[in-house]
Amino acid sequence: MPIRLIGKHGHFKGKTLYQLALNLKNFGVGRVVTRQAFQRYPEKSYYILTKVVPVMSDTRQSHGEAWGHRVFRGEKFEGIRKIDVGYKRDWLLIPKEDQEEFCRLSEKDFRPDRTVPNFSTFPPLLESLIKQEKAELGEDVSVPLKLPLKTKNLKHYNKGLQTPT
Repeated sequence: MPIRLIGKHGHFKGKTLYQLALNLKNFGVGRVVTRQAFQRYPEKSYYILTKVVPVMSDTRQSHGEAWGHRVFRGEKFEGIRKIDVGYKRDWLLIPKEDQEEFCRLSEKDFRPDRTVPNFSTFPPLLESLIKQEKAELGEDVSVPLKLPLKTKNLKHYNKGLQTPT
């Protein structure tokens, strides 16, 4: 009887974080791991494992909990974070002899700061309507109009900061 596959094919190639951790001493605490999905960014992204608790009864070795220090796109996050995507099959273990070199961040490994202006210009039709209203009220229309922009500071948006228990 032929086997018929149903559903989508996964695009992940590799091992889960827990498959890697089960083959390491002390479940890989202190080791550096990264994901293949992180390779799309020019800056380095990786985790330094601090605690891994795999589910030992799971035959596929795809469940558990893991925590670590996170470096994402060259930016180090304070504290220990829970790794929520350990079940995905695209984790890579950095060899011990290459860890120090891999974790060294150079100038190209940092994302440049992006600045957003505080003001913008009005759309042309809206600008002409506002100038027309100001002219009818007798106000000065020679001053250029500026539209204030409200921005959210995402630098301090630190979701998911947790500590292992």
